[in-house]
Amino acid sequence: MPALSSSPVDAAVGHLADLADDAAEDPPGLLAMLARVTGPRHRRGVRDRLAVILGLAVCAVLAGARSFTAIAEWAADAD
Repeated sequence: MPALSSSPVDAAVGHLADLADDAAEDPPGLLAMLARVTGPRHRRGVRDRLAVILGLAVCAVLAGARSFTAIAEWAADAD
């Protein structure tokens, strides 16, 4: 029996897969899907919506960013 993964990425991918299974025949856009992801942040002090942050991260990775620092730099340079 393999050990359980402690990575939060596995849980996030599973959650996104469940959301994709729930989608209708006409699938919603990327931001609409990302808006359905629940975040662990408290409402107090939140300045940006999680869907926007995730969308920027996805775009940065598609553009070649391979680290959190590279994602942040890409997002800072984006319009």
